[in-house]
Amino acid sequence: MSLRLQSLTLAIASISFASAAQAAGLDRSTQPSWGFTQDGTFAYIERITIDPSISGKDNAATTPSPTTYEEGRDINNMALNYDFINYGAKADVNDKVSVGVFFDQPWGADVEFTGNNNFVNGTVSAQQVAGAGQAAQAAATAAKTAAAAYQADPTNQPNTRL
Repeated sequence: MSLRLQSLTLAIASISFASAAQAAGLDRSTQPSWGFTQDGTFAYIERITIDPSISGKDNAATTPSPTTYEEGRDINNMALNYDFINYGAKADVNDKVSVGVFFDQPWGADVEFTGNNNFVNGTVSAQQVAGAGQAAQAAATAAKTAAAAYQADPTNQPNTRL
């Protein structure tokens, strides 16, 4: 029982860290909360320009999978330049209270898929379609077999613990 709880805890923690990493990938700027830590009254305006570059190669494998990769065609730079403006103002009401208004645009990305690669004009081979069909048929057969075994004897099940 303890091993199962530890495994479940590890799985939940892994998902939590992965979610945080994904969320961090969307943030394009810092939040303007820094303004409340500054003393005095002030206003600011800033223009931020970002010029990312994302390119590479697609997978030329006949039957792509997580373990097969063959260097394929070029993927052109898909990340477009973007810029945004942030501004705000803050005033100290007294030693303990500040009032401020801040505007920023921290979320998003600007991408465009172009060129001659699998992301734009990929093809699916008859072998890939047949393989997907066979995998779906095998999964359905396994599910039917497991359901029949459970109906026959619900107490005699394989170990399905984490």
